[in-house]
Amino acid sequence: MGFLDALKKLLPKEEPLPWDAQSVCLPFLTVRLPAGWRFTQATWRSARALGPGEQPVEFYFTADTENRPMTPRDAESARPEILRLMGGLVKHDAGLNATPAQSVLPNGVLWTEANEVKGAERWFVVYLANLQPRAAEFKMRMAQICMRTRVPVSVGALGDERLETLRGVMRSVEWA
Repeated sequence: MGFLDALKKLLPKEEPLPWDAQSVCLPFLTVRLPAGWRFTQATWRSARALGPGEQPVEFYFTADTENRPMTPRDAESARPEILRLMGGLVKHDAGLNATPAQSVLPNGVLWTEANEVKGAERWFVVYLANLQPRAAEFKMRMAQICMRTRVPVSVGALGDERLETLRGVMRSVEWA
């Protein structure tokens, strides 16, 4: 038995993530894709999907479980700082120089979006942060999802349609 075999025995086995071609279900959120789009793989940290014309999309999931959950007052006072940090992710994580559009959705979820043309591709990224996830079995301070894709500039208005579909996917994320 080699070193890696021994290490595998020491590490606990991770339960498989519940997912199918149309949805990925984590304890703190569920993402559903519309007809014509399908998930091709999913883990506890990320998922990949394909849309019309084999349009690739990546999703990344994170949850801050190290701190106590935020009270409504804590969440309200943290919003400006979290939005500022999310804006920084556009540049430092996604590599875009575009000025992000930011808002607070009616359900209190923070939205940051940016897109930029780089060569023959239009890069598009959306970050969502829920400062008060309700998943009972987790004591979470914040849950986040990031969606990234690149659309060929050559598809023109079809690219706008795809991006609007992905905005809809992100708006309809079901938070636990």
